Amino acid sequence: MRRIAGLDPKVVRLGDVGGSPKADLAFRFDNTVYALYVDSIDDLDSMTSGQGFRLSSSEGGSVTSLVGDVDFNGDGLLDIAIGFGDASTSGLANNGRVYLVYGGPDGFPFDVALDAPSPSVARIDGSLNAQHLGERIAALDFDDDGVDDLVVSGALGQLYVLFGSQQVLPSGTIASYADSAAVVRGPVFSPRAEIASGFDFNDDGKEDFGVGADNTANYFVVFGRSNELFSDSFEE
Repeated sequence: MRRIAGLDPKVVRLGDVGGSPKADLAFRFDNTVYALYVDSIDDLDSMTSGQGFRLSSSEGGSVTSLVGDVDFNGDGLLDIAIGFGDASTSGLANNGRVYLVYGGPDGFPFDVALDAPSPSVARIDGSLNAQHLGERIAALDFDDDGVDDLVVSGALGQLYVLFGSQQVLPSGTIASYADSAAVVRGPVFSPRAEIASGFDFNDDGKEDFGVGADNTANYFVVFGRSNELFSDSFEE
């Protein structure tokens, strides 16, 4: 057993990044995600490039969501998605921001500055004040094409499905994805509602996701389907 103090209890599996046969882990803490190679570190303050790497934002506030062990562009390399649901960017307040970080053949550099221009980082901002885009995120292969997709929460009862592809997604606002993202609307969805993914509820070979409704006993399941632009609406 190994204890690393001071980290958020939210931890995700990254898969093998460090070159060992063991799966590595990522933790979120304030505005930084620490990716740690298993059995390699006791003290974050003395972490070196041989023990892990870190991804940080100077604009996004605190990390609110994190997914790893995913591949958004089908190249067989690890990618990571990070949500900053309370971020204030582009002159807006708490519009939220999501980072998609694409891994390379050599993994990730030791220090990844998420806000610096990079062809391997896509930044997606909320379009409205208090949209809290990315407060919660989840990954799954929604359309069963072998490439992972991303579900992103937002205010106004909306969830967005961003379809992965062989191309790195462009940076922009979520409104700029109107022609390439599916939307799920429900009047009782909250940006802070947990999203469950990675199961096939109706046994059709496509992964589904579910989300709970605020202050109700209702739970909504969105069934996977082909890569198509759709707009689903749920009533309380």
